[in-house]
Amino acid sequence: MDKTAIFLLTEFIGPRLSFIVDELFGRRLGVKVNWVQNQNELPPNAVLVSYGSAIGHIQIPKILPLENPVGWANQMTQIPFVNATRSENRFIWSHDIFGIIFCLLSRLEEFESKNWDIHGRFESKSSHLISDNLVEIPWIDVWAKRIGLQLQTLGVEIVESNYEEQITFDIDNPTAFAQKGWIRNLSGLAKDLTFFNFKQAKTRVISLAGFQKDPFDTFDNIFRWLEENKKNATFFIWIGDYGPNDKGLNWKNDYFRTLIKTISKNYEIGLHPSYRILDHPGRLLVEKERLENLVGQAITKSRFHFLRFQLPKSYLQLLEGGFTDDFSMGYSDSFGFRAGTSRPFQFFDLEKNECTSLTIHPFSLMDSAAFYHFNMNNEDWQSSISRSRELLKPLGGNLGFVLHNDLTLNRYEAFQF
Repeated sequence: MDKTAIFLLTEFIGPRLSFIVDELFGRRLGVKVNWVQNQNELPPNAVLVSYGSAIGHIQIPKILPLENPVGWANQMTQIPFVNATRSENRFIWSHDIFGIIFCLLSRLEEFESKNWDIHGRFESKSSHLISDNLVEIPWIDVWAKRIGLQLQTLGVEIVESNYEEQITFDIDNPTAFAQKGWIRNLSGLAKDLTFFNFKQAKTRVISLAGFQKDPFDTFDNIFRWLEENKKNATFFIWIGDYGPNDKGLNWKNDYFRTLIKTISKNYEIGLHPSYRILDHPGRLLVEKERLENLVGQAITKSRFHFLRFQLPKSYLQLLEGGFTDDFSMGYSDSFGFRAGTSRPFQFFDLEKNECTSLTIHPFSLMDSAAFYHFNMNNEDWQSSISRSRELLKPLGGNLGFVLHNDLTLNRYEAFQF
Protein backbone atom coordinates (compact mmCIF):
# COMPACT_ATOMS: atom_id res chain seq x y z
CA MET A 1 0.00 0.00 0.00
CA ASP A 2 1.31 3.43 -1.00
CA LYS A 3 1.97 5.29 2.26
CA THR A 4 1.55 8.67 0.56
CA ALA A 5 -1.94 7.90 -0.75
CA ILE A 6 -5.43 7.97 0.70
CA PHE A 7 -8.90 7.19 -0.62
CA LEU A 8 -11.69 9.75 -0.62
CA LEU A 9 -15.24 8.44 -0.53
CA THR A 10 -17.92 10.84 -1.74
CA GLU A 11 -21.23 10.59 -3.53
CA PHE A 12 -20.51 13.45 -5.93
CA ILE A 13 -17.25 14.52 -7.60
CA GLY A 14 -17.22 17.99 -9.14
CA PRO A 15 -14.81 20.85 -9.89
CA ARG A 16 -15.45 22.57 -6.56
CA LEU A 17 -14.74 19.54 -4.42
CA SER A 18 -11.74 18.69 -6.62
CA PHE A 19 -10.42 22.23 -6.04
CA ILE A 20 -10.60 21.83 -2.26
CA VAL A 21 -9.19 18.30 -2.20
CA ASP A 22 -6.27 19.29 -4.45
CA GLU A 23 -5.56 22.32 -2.27
CA LEU A 24 -5.85 20.60 1.10
CA PHE A 25 -4.31 17.20 0.45
CA GLY A 26 -2.17 17.76 -2.63
CA ARG A 27 -0.67 21.24 -2.34
CA ARG A 28 -0.51 21.41 1.45
CA LEU A 29 0.17 17.83 2.56
CA GLY A 30 1.71 16.19 -0.51
CA VAL A 31 -0.80 13.34 -0.37
CA LYS A 32 -2.14 11.49 -3.40
CA VAL A 33 -5.94 11.14 -3.40
CA ASN A 34 -7.78 8.24 -5.01
CA TRP A 35 -11.46 8.99 -5.54
CA VAL A 36 -14.06 6.31 -4.84
CA GLN A 37 -17.84 6.40 -4.78
CA ASN A 38 -18.37 2.92 -3.37
CA GLN A 39 -16.70 1.35 -0.35
CA ASN A 40 -16.49 -1.93 -2.26
CA GLU A 41 -13.82 -0.31 -4.43
CA LEU A 42 -11.42 0.04 -1.49
CA PRO A 43 -8.32 -2.15 -1.32
CA PRO A 44 -7.34 -3.77 2.00
CA ASN A 45 -5.79 -1.49 4.64
CA ALA A 46 -6.73 1.66 2.70
CA VAL A 47 -6.84 4.90 4.65
CA LEU A 48 -10.30 6.31 3.98
CA VAL A 49 -11.51 9.89 4.19
CA SER A 50 -15.27 10.05 3.88
CA TYR A 51 -17.15 13.17 2.88
CA GLY A 52 -20.76 12.61 3.83
CA SER A 53 -22.44 10.10 6.11
CA ALA A 54 -20.24 7.05 5.42
CA ILE A 55 -17.85 5.76 8.05
CA GLY A 56 -14.16 6.42 7.40
CA HIS A 57 -10.88 6.85 9.19
CA ILE A 58 -11.46 10.60 8.83
CA GLN A 59 -15.11 11.63 8.58
CA ILE A 60 -16.18 15.05 7.35
CA PRO A 61 -19.92 15.75 7.32
CA LYS A 62 -21.37 17.18 4.13
CA ILE A 63 -23.51 20.13 5.18
CA LEU A 64 -22.88 22.73 2.48
CA PRO A 65 -23.95 21.72 -1.04
CA LEU A 66 -20.85 22.92 -2.89
CA GLU A 67 -22.60 23.46 -6.21
CA ASN A 68 -25.01 25.83 -4.47
CA PRO A 69 -23.63 26.58 -0.98
CA VAL A 70 -26.77 28.05 0.55
CA GLY A 71 -26.46 28.92 4.20
CA TRP A 72 -22.70 29.35 3.98
CA ALA A 73 -22.81 32.59 5.99
CA ASN A 74 -24.23 30.73 8.98
CA GLN A 75 -21.41 28.20 8.68
CA MET A 76 -18.85 31.00 8.96
CA THR A 77 -20.09 31.80 12.45
CA GLN A 78 -19.35 28.20 13.44
CA ILE A 79 -15.65 28.40 12.61
CA PRO A 80 -14.43 28.69 16.24
CA PHE A 81 -16.33 25.51 17.11
CA VAL A 82 -14.83 23.34 14.38
CA ASN A 83 -13.07 20.38 15.97
CA ALA A 84 -12.38 16.70 15.47
CA THR A 85 -12.97 13.98 18.04
CA ARG A 86 -11.12 10.67 18.07
CA SER A 87 -12.98 7.39 18.41
CA GLU A 88 -10.62 4.40 18.35
CA ASN A 89 -8.91 4.65 14.93
CA ARG A 90 -11.29 7.26 13.52
CA PHE A 91 -11.36 11.05 13.54
CA ILE A 92 -14.80 12.60 13.29
CA TRP A 93 -15.03 16.27 12.31
CA SER A 94 -17.86 18.33 13.74
CA HIS A 95 -18.37 20.62 10.73
CA ASP A 96 -18.15 20.61 6.94
CA ILE A 97 -14.61 21.97 6.62
CA PHE A 98 -14.54 21.21 2.89
CA GLY A 99 -17.51 23.51 2.37
CA ILE A 100 -16.17 26.23 4.66
CA ILE A 101 -12.74 26.13 3.00
CA PHE A 102 -14.36 26.43 -0.42
CA CYS A 103 -16.37 29.49 0.64
CA LEU A 104 -13.24 31.13 2.08
CA LEU A 105 -10.84 30.42 -0.79
CA SER A 106 -13.34 31.11 -3.57
CA ARG A 107 -14.14 34.43 -1.85
CA LEU A 108 -17.81 33.68 -2.25
CA GLU A 109 -18.77 36.61 -0.03
CA GLU A 110 -16.93 38.99 -2.36
CA PHE A 111 -18.52 37.55 -5.50
CA GLU A 112 -21.96 38.02 -3.97
CA SER A 113 -21.33 41.42 -2.34
CA LYS A 114 -21.95 44.93 -3.58
CA ASN A 115 -20.78 46.37 -0.25
CA TRP A 116 -17.95 48.53 -1.58
CA ASP A 117 -16.16 51.38 0.13
CA ILE A 118 -15.52 54.83 -1.34
CA HIS A 119 -12.76 53.38 -3.52
CA GLY A 120 -14.97 50.65 -4.98
CA ARG A 121 -13.30 47.89 -2.93
CA PHE A 122 -14.95 45.12 -0.96
CA GLU A 123 -15.52 46.57 2.50
CA SER A 124 -13.55 44.75 5.15
CA LYS A 125 -16.38 45.18 7.65
CA SER A 126 -18.62 43.19 5.29
CA SER A 127 -16.40 40.14 5.73
CA HIS A 128 -17.68 37.49 8.11
CA LEU A 129 -14.16 36.88 9.37
CA ILE A 130 -13.88 40.57 10.27
CA SER A 131 -17.35 40.99 11.75
CA ASP A 132 -16.95 37.83 13.87
CA ASN A 133 -13.40 38.74 14.96
CA LEU A 134 -11.96 35.66 13.28
CA VAL A 135 -9.64 37.27 10.74
CA GLU A 136 -6.42 37.07 12.77
CA ILE A 137 -6.21 33.26 12.64
CA PRO A 138 -5.46 31.35 9.40
CA TRP A 139 -8.16 28.75 9.99
CA ILE A 140 -7.47 26.75 6.84
CA ASP A 141 -3.81 26.39 7.85
CA VAL A 142 -4.91 25.23 11.30
CA TRP A 143 -7.26 22.59 9.86
CA ALA A 144 -4.68 21.41 7.33
CA LYS A 145 -2.19 20.93 10.17
CA ARG A 146 -4.72 18.91 12.17
CA ILE A 147 -5.64 16.69 9.22
CA GLY A 148 -1.94 16.16 8.51
CA LEU A 149 -1.38 14.99 12.08
CA GLN A 150 -4.41 12.69 11.83
CA LEU A 151 -3.10 11.16 8.61
CA GLN A 152 0.30 10.59 10.22
CA THR A 153 -1.42 8.81 13.10
CA LEU A 154 -3.07 6.57 10.49
CA GLY A 155 0.31 5.77 8.91
CA VAL A 156 0.18 8.14 5.94
CA GLU A 157 3.36 9.97 5.03
CA ILE A 158 2.84 13.69 4.46
CA VAL A 159 5.05 16.57 3.34
CA GLU A 160 5.01 19.26 5.99
CA SER A 161 5.08 22.87 4.87
CA ASN A 162 7.96 25.09 5.93
CA TYR A 163 7.40 28.50 7.47
CA GLU A 164 8.25 31.33 5.08
CA GLU A 165 8.27 35.11 5.06
CA GLN A 166 7.22 37.02 1.96
CA ILE A 167 8.53 40.59 1.89
CA THR A 168 7.08 42.92 -0.71
CA PHE A 169 7.34 46.64 -1.36
CA ASP A 170 4.83 48.88 -3.10
CA ILE A 171 6.55 51.72 -4.93
CA ASP A 172 3.67 54.16 -5.22
CA ASN A 173 5.75 57.29 -4.92
CA PRO A 174 9.55 57.09 -5.26
CA THR A 175 9.93 60.70 -4.11
CA ALA A 176 7.91 63.12 -2.05
CA PHE A 177 9.05 66.28 -3.83
CA ALA A 178 12.06 65.65 -6.06
CA GLN A 179 11.63 65.09 -9.80
CA LYS A 180 8.01 66.31 -9.71
CA GLY A 181 8.48 69.69 -11.37
CA TRP A 182 7.85 73.23 -10.20
CA ILE A 183 4.10 73.23 -10.98
CA ARG A 184 3.33 70.23 -8.76
CA ASN A 185 5.62 71.51 -6.01
CA LEU A 186 4.22 75.04 -6.02
CA SER A 187 0.72 73.59 -5.89
CA GLY A 188 1.80 71.29 -3.04
CA LEU A 189 3.43 74.13 -1.14
CA ALA A 190 0.29 76.25 -1.43
CA LYS A 191 -1.73 73.32 -0.08
CA ASP A 192 0.73 72.85 2.81
CA LEU A 193 0.39 76.50 3.80
CA THR A 194 -3.40 76.57 3.34
CA PHE A 195 -3.81 73.67 5.77
CA PHE A 196 -1.11 75.00 8.14
CA ASN A 197 1.16 72.03 7.45
CA PHE A 198 4.25 74.11 8.09
CA LYS A 199 6.45 71.10 8.91
CA GLN A 200 5.88 69.58 5.48
CA ALA A 201 6.27 72.95 3.80
CA LYS A 202 9.67 73.36 5.48
CA THR A 203 10.74 69.82 4.51
CA ARG A 204 9.65 70.43 0.92
CA VAL A 205 11.68 73.62 0.60
CA ILE A 206 14.79 72.22 2.31
CA SER A 207 14.67 69.03 0.20
CA LEU A 208 14.20 70.85 -3.07
CA ALA A 209 17.02 73.23 -2.14
CA GLY A 210 19.31 70.21 -1.77
CA PHE A 211 20.02 70.57 1.95
CA GLN A 212 18.54 67.15 2.78
CA LYS A 213 17.62 63.99 0.95
CA ASP A 214 14.06 63.60 -0.30
CA PRO A 215 12.14 61.90 2.56
CA PHE A 216 10.73 59.14 0.33
CA ASP A 217 14.09 58.28 -1.23
CA THR A 218 14.96 55.46 1.16
CA PHE A 219 16.07 52.96 -1.45
CA ASP A 220 19.71 52.82 -0.37
CA ASN A 221 18.49 51.97 3.12
CA ILE A 222 16.07 49.34 1.77
CA PHE A 223 18.72 47.63 -0.35
CA ARG A 224 21.23 47.71 2.51
CA TRP A 225 18.69 46.30 4.96
CA LEU A 226 17.72 43.47 2.61
CA GLU A 227 21.35 42.61 1.93
CA GLU A 228 22.46 42.71 5.58
CA ASN A 229 19.52 40.54 6.64
CA LYS A 230 19.85 38.19 3.65
CA LYS A 231 16.22 38.70 2.66
CA ASN A 232 14.59 38.47 -0.74
CA ALA A 233 11.86 40.87 -1.77
CA THR A 234 9.43 41.60 -4.58
CA PHE A 235 8.88 45.22 -5.64
CA PHE A 236 5.58 46.29 -7.20
CA ILE A 237 6.06 49.32 -9.44
CA TRP A 238 3.40 51.93 -10.12
CA ILE A 239 3.97 53.17 -13.67
CA GLY A 240 0.61 54.70 -14.53
CA ASP A 241 -0.54 58.18 -15.48
CA TYR A 242 -1.10 61.05 -13.07
CA GLY A 243 -4.51 61.33 -11.40
CA PRO A 244 -6.20 62.15 -8.06
CA ASN A 245 -5.10 58.83 -6.54
CA ASP A 246 -2.16 58.18 -8.88
CA LYS A 247 0.54 60.66 -7.94
CA GLY A 248 3.79 58.92 -8.67
CA LEU A 249 6.55 60.08 -10.98
CA ASN A 250 6.02 60.32 -14.71
CA TRP A 251 7.04 57.01 -16.25
CA LYS A 252 9.28 58.84 -18.72
CA ASN A 253 11.28 60.46 -15.91
CA ASP A 254 14.96 59.48 -16.21
CA TYR A 255 15.50 59.14 -12.44
CA PHE A 256 12.47 56.88 -12.12
CA ARG A 257 13.45 54.73 -15.09
CA THR A 258 16.97 54.28 -13.73
CA LEU A 259 15.59 53.33 -10.32
CA ILE A 260 13.28 50.70 -11.84
CA LYS A 261 16.13 49.18 -13.82
CA THR A 262 18.31 49.09 -10.70
CA ILE A 263 15.61 47.28 -8.72
CA SER A 264 14.92 44.80 -11.51
CA LYS A 265 18.59 43.75 -11.69
CA ASN A 266 18.60 42.55 -8.09
CA TYR A 267 15.02 41.75 -7.12
CA GLU A 268 11.80 40.38 -8.51
CA ILE A 269 9.44 43.04 -9.74
CA GLY A 270 5.76 43.15 -10.50
CA LEU A 271 3.22 45.67 -11.72
CA HIS A 272 1.32 47.91 -9.31
CA PRO A 273 -1.73 48.55 -11.54
CA SER A 274 -2.92 52.10 -11.05
CA TYR A 275 -6.06 53.24 -9.25
CA ARG A 276 -7.88 53.92 -12.51
CA ILE A 277 -7.49 50.35 -13.81
CA LEU A 278 -10.74 49.25 -12.14
CA ASP A 279 -12.70 51.79 -14.21
CA HIS A 280 -10.49 51.62 -17.30
CA PRO A 281 -9.35 47.98 -17.62
CA GLY A 282 -7.80 48.60 -21.01
CA ARG A 283 -5.04 50.53 -19.25
CA LEU A 284 -3.75 47.33 -17.61
CA LEU A 285 -1.91 46.12 -20.70
CA VAL A 286 -0.62 49.64 -21.40
CA GLU A 287 1.05 49.79 -17.98
CA LYS A 288 2.25 46.20 -18.22
CA GLU A 289 3.91 46.86 -21.58
CA ARG A 290 5.53 50.05 -20.25
CA LEU A 291 7.21 48.12 -17.46
CA GLU A 292 8.16 45.17 -19.65
CA ASN A 293 9.74 47.40 -22.29
CA LEU A 294 11.68 49.28 -19.63
CA VAL A 295 13.17 46.25 -17.86
CA GLY A 296 13.32 43.88 -20.83
CA GLN A 297 11.52 41.01 -19.15
CA ALA A 298 8.01 39.59 -18.86
CA ILE A 299 5.92 40.93 -15.97
CA THR A 300 3.63 38.28 -14.51
CA LYS A 301 3.11 39.47 -10.92
CA SER A 302 0.65 42.10 -9.73
CA ARG A 303 -0.68 43.94 -6.73
CA PHE A 304 -3.37 46.55 -7.28
CA HIS A 305 -2.71 50.12 -6.14
CA PHE A 306 -4.92 50.96 -3.14
CA LEU A 307 -5.81 47.22 -3.23
CA ARG A 308 -8.52 48.44 -5.59
CA PHE A 309 -9.96 45.36 -7.22
CA GLN A 310 -13.28 43.56 -7.52
CA LEU A 311 -14.07 39.90 -7.99
CA PRO A 312 -14.23 38.27 -10.39
CA LYS A 313 -13.55 40.90 -13.03
CA SER A 314 -10.17 42.14 -11.77
CA TYR A 315 -8.70 38.65 -11.54
CA LEU A 316 -10.11 37.74 -14.95
CA GLN A 317 -8.42 40.84 -16.37
CA LEU A 318 -5.12 39.68 -14.91
CA LEU A 319 -5.52 36.25 -16.49
CA GLU A 320 -6.35 37.78 -19.85
CA GLY A 321 -3.30 40.04 -19.52
CA GLY A 322 -0.91 37.16 -18.99
CA PHE A 323 -0.40 37.51 -15.24
CA THR A 324 0.26 34.36 -13.22
CA ASP A 325 0.39 35.69 -9.64
CA ASP A 326 -1.47 38.35 -7.66
CA PHE A 327 -0.52 39.69 -4.22
CA SER A 328 -3.59 41.85 -3.41
CA MET A 329 -5.41 39.46 -1.04
CA GLY A 330 -5.45 41.43 2.20
CA TYR A 331 -6.90 44.59 3.71
CA SER A 332 -5.58 48.13 4.01
CA ASP A 333 -7.38 48.68 7.32
CA SER A 334 -6.92 45.34 9.08
CA PHE A 335 -4.28 42.77 9.87
CA GLY A 336 -5.08 39.13 9.31
CA PHE A 337 -6.11 36.64 6.68
CA ARG A 338 -8.74 37.85 4.23
CA ALA A 339 -9.23 34.38 2.70
CA GLY A 340 -8.69 32.43 5.92
CA THR A 341 -5.19 31.30 4.97
CA SER A 342 -1.61 32.55 4.93
CA ARG A 343 -0.55 30.30 2.06
CA PRO A 344 -0.87 30.80 -1.72
CA PHE A 345 -3.88 29.26 -3.45
CA GLN A 346 -5.45 29.18 -6.89
CA PHE A 347 -8.20 31.57 -7.96
CA PHE A 348 -11.44 29.67 -8.48
CA ASP A 349 -13.74 31.29 -11.03
CA LEU A 350 -17.24 30.84 -9.61
CA GLU A 351 -18.89 32.00 -12.84
CA LYS A 352 -17.13 29.42 -15.01
CA ASN A 353 -17.04 26.93 -12.12
CA GLU A 354 -13.38 26.12 -12.64
CA CYS A 355 -9.99 26.47 -11.01
CA THR A 356 -7.75 28.91 -12.89
CA SER A 357 -3.99 29.26 -13.31
CA LEU A 358 -3.84 32.52 -11.32
CA THR A 359 -2.06 32.03 -7.99
CA ILE A 360 -3.20 34.25 -5.12
CA HIS A 361 -0.59 35.22 -2.51
CA PRO A 362 -2.22 36.53 0.69
CA PHE A 363 -0.56 39.03 3.00
CA SER A 364 -1.41 39.70 6.63
CA LEU A 365 0.70 42.71 7.73
CA MET A 366 0.85 46.10 6.01
CA ASP A 367 2.87 49.01 7.34
CA SER A 368 0.35 51.64 6.23
CA ALA A 369 -2.41 49.85 8.17
CA ALA A 370 -0.15 49.84 11.22
CA PHE A 371 0.76 53.53 11.02
CA TYR A 372 -2.35 55.15 9.57
CA HIS A 373 -5.22 52.92 10.70
CA PHE A 374 -3.95 51.62 14.04
CA ASN A 375 -1.59 54.53 14.85
CA MET A 376 1.06 52.06 16.01
CA ASN A 377 4.48 53.00 17.27
CA ASN A 378 7.61 50.98 16.54
CA GLU A 379 7.17 48.72 19.57
CA ASP A 380 3.54 47.91 18.65
CA TRP A 381 4.52 47.11 15.06
CA GLN A 382 7.35 44.83 16.17
CA SER A 383 5.00 43.08 18.62
CA SER A 384 2.52 42.41 15.81
CA ILE A 385 5.29 40.86 13.74
CA SER A 386 6.40 38.68 16.65
CA ARG A 387 2.86 37.46 17.35
CA SER A 388 2.35 36.60 13.70
CA ARG A 389 5.58 34.63 13.63
CA GLU A 390 4.62 32.69 16.75
CA LEU A 391 1.26 31.87 15.20
CA LEU A 392 2.47 30.82 11.75
CA LYS A 393 5.71 28.97 12.45
CA PRO A 394 4.07 25.85 13.96
CA LEU A 395 1.60 25.81 11.05
CA GLY A 396 4.22 26.08 8.32
CA GLY A 397 2.50 29.28 7.25
CA ASN A 398 3.58 32.18 5.09
CA LEU A 399 3.95 35.58 6.76
CA GLY A 400 3.28 38.15 4.06
CA PHE A 401 4.41 41.77 4.49
CA VAL A 402 3.43 44.82 2.45
CA LEU A 403 5.94 47.64 2.99
CA HIS A 404 6.41 51.05 1.39
CA ASN A 405 9.52 53.08 0.69
CA ASP A 406 7.90 56.16 2.25
CA LEU A 407 6.89 54.45 5.50
CA THR A 408 8.71 51.63 7.25
CA LEU A 409 12.38 52.47 6.67
CA ASN A 410 11.66 56.19 6.64
CA ARG A 411 9.71 56.31 9.86
CA TYR A 412 12.01 54.27 12.05
CA GLU A 413 15.78 54.56 12.28
CA ALA A 414 16.16 51.05 13.69
CA PHE A 415 13.72 48.90 11.78
CA GLN A 416 14.24 45.20 12.27
CA PHE A 417 12.21 42.07 11.68
